Amino acid sequence: MNLQFNLSLATKAILGAGVLSMALTGCARDGKDGDQGKPGEPGGPGPVTVDIREASALQATIIQTEIVDGRVSVEFDLVDGNGVAVSGLNELDSIHTLGFGIAKLSELQTRTRPLPGHPTGQDDASTYAKGFKTQQWTSYINRMVDPVTPPNTDGFPENWDRHQGPQIQASIDSSCQLDCVELVDDGIYRYTFSKALNEYDAIEGINTDYQPELVHRVTMELNVESGAPAVKLINTFYDFIPETGQAAPADETRNLVSLEESCIRCHSNDYDHAWAPKLVFHGGRRTNIENCVVCHTSYSGDPETGETVDFGAMLHRIHKSKSFIVGYGGRGHDYSKVTFPAEYNACQACHIQGEDAPAQANYFNFHRQEACLSCHEPSTDEGMAGWDGTAKGLFHDPERFPNAWEQGCSSCHADDNQSLGATQFHMATQSARAQASDLFAIETRNASFERLSETEGTLTFEVKVSNPSDGSSYNTPVHEIAQISKLPVRAMGNANYDYNFDVPPGDESNARSYTARYNSYVGDLVAELKKTESPRVTVSQGDDGFFVYQVANVAMQKAEQGNLTAHLEICAEKGGTAVDCNAGEDVKLVTAKVLTSAITFATETADTEVRRMVVDNAKCQSCHEGQMNTSKDRGIHTDTGKDESSSCIACHDRSMLSGNFEDGSCASCHNNSINNYHSSFVRPLNNSLDYKVLAHSLHASKRTHTNDDGEQESSAITYPEHYANCGSCHNPGQLTLTEVAMQKAVVASQDGEVINVSPTTATCAACHEGHGGDSFKSHAIGNGGVWGPEPYVPGTESCAACHAEGKSHGVDIVHPVRYK
Repeated sequence: MNLQFNLSLATKAILGAGVLSMALTGCARDGKDGDQGKPGEPGGPGPVTVDIREASALQATIIQTEIVDGRVSVEFDLVDGNGVAVSGLNELDSIHTLGFGIAKLSELQTRTRPLPGHPTGQDDASTYAKGFKTQQWTSYINRMVDPVTPPNTDGFPENWDRHQGPQIQASIDSSCQLDCVELVDDGIYRYTFSKALNEYDAIEGINTDYQPELVHRVTMELNVESGAPAVKLINTFYDFIPETGQAAPADETRNLVSLEESCIRCHSNDYDHAWAPKLVFHGGRRTNIENCVVCHTSYSGDPETGETVDFGAMLHRIHKSKSFIVGYGGRGHDYSKVTFPAEYNACQACHIQGEDAPAQANYFNFHRQEACLSCHEPSTDEGMAGWDGTAKGLFHDPERFPNAWEQGCSSCHADDNQSLGATQFHMATQSARAQASDLFAIETRNASFERLSETEGTLTFEVKVSNPSDGSSYNTPVHEIAQISKLPVRAMGNANYDYNFDVPPGDESNARSYTARYNSYVGDLVAELKKTESPRVTVSQGDDGFFVYQVANVAMQKAEQGNLTAHLEICAEKGGTAVDCNAGEDVKLVTAKVLTSAITFATETADTEVRRMVVDNAKCQSCHEGQMNTSKDRGIHTDTGKDESSSCIACHDRSMLSGNFEDGSCASCHNNSINNYHSSFVRPLNNSLDYKVLAHSLHASKRTHTNDDGEQESSAITYPEHYANCGSCHNPGQLTLTEVAMQKAVVASQDGEVINVSPTTATCAACHEGHGGDSFKSHAIGNGGVWGPEPYVPGTESCAACHAEGKSHGVDIVHPVRYK
């Protein structure tokens, strides 16, 4: 629009109007006003926007990306939480974070190996490649970074700088920030990169030629001010093909894992809480995996340590407690104390498969130099001996990897005949477990206990083993099914009282009879039925595919009811399906456990009820990957043992443990009645083995152990959630507290004395004792709790009146609860 005036014409018009008005004043008026003119057409609504400084939340969507003469420009719209266009971005004086990345999906490009400082000093062999390699992101913006000298190396691990030397690091365009932004329309902006793609530094060995026919990814990060809430932090991306100008189809790009499905199921997404261990990095700028991988490329490394910062390999090393990196400003990041809650080779813990998985979810099967070395790279002088420092030199050593060499190249290099590659080794147990579960299922029912004396009786129950693939039953007793190695059964008394027993006054000399040892049966049906002499177990045909099992001489001195749990252990070929347990030495066998829920047993006069479930077992499984690892070598309970000649196996025989979160069997041993037997084994409350205290104090890192110097030090774990987020384990309706108050007091030691701590108080104290101090204890005692030598009468705590969920000071109100 031309807004310039012709001043000469304007002057003439004004003068003419003045003369005319003077002339009119000299004329007589006729006393009538002229007719009112017609109203004008209503104008359109003005633009509705909210200023970026006033917006309570920000969201951005990249609309399109163009690359003209090598210069990238990105159009994006910016709205608030209600979808209203946001104005004023281009008018800000400054901004905390604004940057864009650009990468192409091209052939795998690797780091130079051997690393600096490798003892053999061999020539680089990193360009060697065999088999199918998935395409990787190659950033157009890279730099060669020299190591810096950290200001303080106290606490750095030994030989942290062994492989120190220059490393390539991918980066983003962020130097011009707001100077590169222009307003396009209401809430729509354009960011133009500060340089053409060919003007960024060229790094020898990295192909950054512009290839418009390939899939490209542009990333965006925006944060108006430091410390802004997470709802105002923007991380987004756009995959496109420059040659067509179209968005890239999901099946043509690269996304292996989902932040929500793979990471947030264990990690906290409470980005604003000061205590939460947040997955927000680089000064609170970055959260999205899709953005991370554009910089954490296959060829990027940490110059101070030589560590890879390839996204997948870096996460492998962090979760395996093997990573140490020197970050910005020379600050060390030590991940050697990370506690991964699943088995290390449980790839599916992060690499989720299925219909909702990303399109490239199976790409983790295809080997990559840094991903493979992230777990297998030798770190000691002994391990490095004879190794040339390259991936080829390590994995092509038959003495180091004999199992792989037996199968030939495809054992690691996935092909049409063997699509899993080396994943077949990593997931052998998990694969066998899954395939066994497709062929075997177990169901128990109709358990009862017939008392034959004051101390023991006969336990009867029914078991059916079926084939889920076709719904059929295995119409034979368990010991005659060739693929079943074990069927452990645990029948534990007093389940309705959390397997606890109170010793009545005056019967203290008989306290041991009030323990699991004298109120339980733990045995393997397969082994019992194969005995030729004096078998305790008999079996008969039942109805509907069930078989009836009877166990004689079951000790049940002080209980009339309890829970019965069972599971199958299936022989499976490593990485394969179920096989005959006597398949021979040539078949590598692994054990696959098939689980089922608990049922109750009782005498005829007893009331039966399966022990209450107070957590969402699916949440436990999501972090601990299906079932707790109870193996002797790498699982829990590695410090416990059993006496083969005693009945201590009720709790101390690992081989009878299922790792089942659903059957409540953990509490059958981890309860307070262990003190009836181990009277000298009373612990401070934070180290109690009572399950509710143990679970809370463990996840809150409040437990301690005695070190080699005889001093107490923290047994901290790296719990990935906020330990005060009850919703990470519990569901709505599981925090009523009423049934907790009906349980037995927890026995603990304090200042050399034995004390009772009422059950709800003990549960809360697992986290709060340290910082609540005497005020916490006084509050508990004033509301019916016990903290001292006096006994606790179940039901006298009144904590639930105020602190049950939904109450004015409910646990779901006073804690940062975020149900997942």
